[in-house]
Amino acid sequence: MPQVDRKNEIKRKSIARLQGLLPEDRLIFRAEDADDFGVDGTLELVTAGGATNFRSHAQLKSTESLRQNADGSISLSVDVANINYLLNGSCPIYLLYVVPTNAMYLSWARTEKRRLDNENNNWTNQETATIRFSKQLDASAIDEICDRIRDEASLRRRVSDVLGRNSLSPGALVEVKNGKIAFTDIAKEAESISASGFALVTAGFATQIINQIDKLAGTANNNGKLALIRAYASYRLGNLLEAEAWISRSKLRLETIEAQDQNLLHLLSKALDFHLGRITSKEYFTFESELATTEGGETHLIYRINSLRWQILEETDSAKRSALVQQFLSLTNDASTTIRTDALKAQIELQRAEAEGWERIGSFVSKAMSIRAQAKMPPSLRDPRVKEGLAAEIELWRRWESQIAHQISSNAERFGPLITADSLYIRASIRAQMIHMQSLVSVIDRETFRPEDSMLAGIIQLAEAARDIYSKCEAWDGDSKSTLIIAEVESVRGNIDIAKKLASSVLPKAQALRYAQTEQRALALIKGETYLKTTKEQWEKIETADPDFAVSQWSDADVRKYAAGGIQLLGLSSERLVNAEKDYAAMRVNARARIDWCRHLAILQNLTHTRSRESFYAEDPPRICACTLLKHRSQIESQEPEMLVSAFKRAYCLTCAHRAPKGANSTKQ
Repeated sequence: MPQVDRKNEIKRKSIARLQGLLPEDRLIFRAEDADDFGVDGTLELVTAGGATNFRSHAQLKSTESLRQNADGSISLSVDVANINYLLNGSCPIYLLYVVPTNAMYLSWARTEKRRLDNENNNWTNQETATIRFSKQLDASAIDEICDRIRDEASLRRRVSDVLGRNSLSPGALVEVKNGKIAFTDIAKEAESISASGFALVTAGFATQIINQIDKLAGTANNNGKLALIRAYASYRLGNLLEAEAWISRSKLRLETIEAQDQNLLHLLSKALDFHLGRITSKEYFTFESELATTEGGETHLIYRINSLRWQILEETDSAKRSALVQQFLSLTNDASTTIRTDALKAQIELQRAEAEGWERIGSFVSKAMSIRAQAKMPPSLRDPRVKEGLAAEIELWRRWESQIAHQISSNAERFGPLITADSLYIRASIRAQMIHMQSLVSVIDRETFRPEDSMLAGIIQLAEAARDIYSKCEAWDGDSKSTLIIAEVESVRGNIDIAKKLASSVLPKAQALRYAQTEQRALALIKGETYLKTTKEQWEKIETADPDFAVSQWSDADVRKYAAGGIQLLGLSSERLVNAEKDYAAMRVNARARIDWCRHLAILQNLTHTRSRESFYAEDPPRICACTLLKHRSQIESQEPEMLVSAFKRAYCLTCAHRAPKGANSTKQ
């Protein structure tokens, strides 16, 4: 068979074998022809039935030899130029198809580079080098590939997130027209790039920034900041070895770089160490964690703030997420007084505004729940100010949104694309939350909710503008969140199919990057569980549910928490808390007795203390036990609910034929 035909046959077989081994719901191989005896292509991560655009750059090689090394691995000679080329790709991997056995092996290019460096630090001067394959492509290898692609996508996002926000906007010295940048004052070109370079690179102008810096060769060689920006531009384009060369130049001019930018230099240098195989992803994330917990320096503080934001995104437990939000607010409050860099100050102000929005919606929901609780109180104790407080809360929200609108617009004009996108997104988010608040009021009042379409269109316009910028900057968390705002507003409009389609486009990346909150919101919309629908169902569930099952599960901490809430709702002093806690503990005893023993058993208290705020919980009220069916009642009052229930059981229940526990697992003993 002619050599060319044989090569084509092996190529077809290798691709077919690889595609047969890859689970279609996790990885897709996209092949491209290569000049050497192999196939160039990518392995793309798939989640939730959709492609993510997170990829591993792959070289698919073939061999007809059965020869193995003593340790069972297989060696293959590869051009050094090919290795360097592959190392510039994302998550680079070699795949080897062994023709006689129909087996497929893999070898990570970065791991092999690290081995080659250790064995011979001059290997890059050779024409060829040996790649070793020791791991077969099996289920565990598939897991490893998916994890590595996910980790690298997360790492690139985080690096770009920090560098892209540490920069001023292009400003008056730079014009952006028709997708190109132009400097209005050539004499200040280096100054403009130094001030705005990170932002412009993140916004998609890496190639143009490279061209501009290369024209300033003499200046760039003596300016550490310009060399750092040049390195970042090469990094964004995937030219990692070129980026490393410019990092080296930047380090030679370290004395010309401010402390803030030196931190960014270390960050990018460490990211390149990972991409070029010198450290593992675990080692990089350990470095990142240490950076976030180290005291001192603006970059360290920003990384702590970003670290908390990422934790909030990834946390699924609502209580833990609420605690993280409180930490976030505390940290950003401290940072606002210590950060001196304007761009970082703007970033913190915007992130704090977003977190305040989270807290305000929580406060509003809490007030709504108070209305429900008050409805069950004696009329003399109901406080009309609570319901009035909902309307007041909405008005406060409007004023707050108006106050920060100017601040947000100001930041958008002065700083780079990511902060501009943050500004747009937060305004859209704030207005969307206002819609949610109003919808909750309509559910409470049992009214039909019809927001003005002009307001909904305005939210969509803001979110779309933010999404476009985030997408160009590869800021996937912002891209996803903005898209979900659009989806949720479309659901309010009644466009459920559009909302589901938008949510489906978000889900793959959210799952791949483990954005737990974003994933939950997307899944809910895909299932048709819109905010208004969910709110109605939750409220109806609260209104119709048997409270005994929830109360019976209260922990001691829950008892204290709900007692404190009751005291606050009634406007009582903290001195009454101890008696309120005793009362809530008695509720728990009663709920458990009805579930485990008999639904007709009730602990009744003397309610005379509830007639006024002066007497409410001034003392722990005496109680009796009663049967609501047969009208039996305790003869002696007690302030010990467990003892009261036990005595009542012995007196009336042991031989009672009407005993009916609520719990499915209860026994009639």
